[in-house]
This record gives sequence, C-alpha cells and structure tokens, in this order.
Amino acid sequence: MNLAIKKEITHFMSDLTPAKRKQVISLKEVKNPIEGIDYTYNPGGLLMFTGWYLLRRGNCCDNDCANCPYKK
Repeated sequence: MNLAIKKEITHFMSDLTPAKRKQVISLKEVKNPIEGIDYTYNPGGLLMFTGWYLLRRGNCCDNDCANCPYKK
C-alpha cells in the first residue's frame, strides 16, 4: 500500500502549484510519520524528511533540508 501512496504523492509533488501547496499545508500535522512517505534514511544512516512531510509542516525551518519544498 505504501508504494501506491508514494507514487501518488510523487506525482502530486511533481507539479506543485500555489493551490496545491495550500491544500497540503491545510492537512493535519503528521503525528506518526511513515517510513518511505514522510522520511527516508540517507546512505550514512541519517533520517531525512521528505518534501511531502516538510510541506505539511507549513513553513521552512531554515535548516537547509535536502528535500525542502520551500527552497527559492
């Protein structure tokens, strides 16, 4: 099931319009992140949040996240 969800999210995020951003940000906060959807691990074993998770946060944390959807 996660693979199907991940494909949908990837497709959704590939054409991220301002309206889509608002739609995602309006979703409730992630209380139980799901591996592969909300986060992954880099080759060094460090946890990395996905662009989907970071967008749902609602704002940039200014930590230069690798998957930041707010980069200008």
